[in-house]
Amino acid sequence: MYILAFETTGKYGSVAIIDGSCNLCVHKSLDNFNHLKDLTILASNCIKDMNIKMEDISAIAVSVGPGSFTGIRIGVSTARAIAQVMSLPCIEIGSLESFKVLEKDQVICPILNARRGQVYGGIFRRDEDILKAGPYMLVDVLNVIKDRKIDNVIFYGDGIDAYEEMIIQTMKSSGLNFRFSEEETRHQSAELVAKAALRKYANGDLIEFEELHPEYMRKAEAQQKLDEGKI
Repeated sequence: MYILAFETTGKYGSVAIIDGSCNLCVHKSLDNFNHLKDLTILASNCIKDMNIKMEDISAIAVSVGPGSFTGIRIGVSTARAIAQVMSLPCIEIGSLESFKVLEKDQVICPILNARRGQVYGGIFRRDEDILKAGPYMLVDVLNVIKDRKIDNVIFYGDGIDAYEEMIIQTMKSSGLNFRFSEEETRHQSAELVAKAALRKYANGDLIEFEELHPEYMRKAEAQQKLDEGKI
């Protein structure tokens, strides 16, 4: 059994293949937001390194968002196309929920920069959603941590880079312990998608390609302005 996993919601695209024994191969793009050009190359490299054929793939997994709108569309469209052509089931993985595979006992708070003080974020402990994944003002996410006195939270995501000082000041004033994840595990990756997908595959949590849809969590900025009559 092999799962082919795509992650295109962040700054760099990546592709992974994982088998039933958790053997994993990952290839990442080195070019910012160049997902469309790189995906097929990265997938081919993974297949070659795992010494398998495309026909050996059992399911297609993809991060459905939130994150880069363009990246989400590319990833979901690619996964749907492959699944349709090869008659394979799909596994949808939320980009925020994918971070759950990194910690077993610690509370984690992945935050993705949505600009203007906003983030896509959530607060998770194992399979518990302390704060469900969604679009929030960062201050509201931090207030949940403060109000519930959640100690030793680990922050993930590019929201750290955008709002590091605000997070530090707020958390220090609360008296709660926290830390930022290491740079190598801070961002979305196909490795996380693949590991999360393996759990879903084992539980039979599969969907057809027609059921695979992007999860933007909010409208694109241009569409929002259009709806508000600003353009």
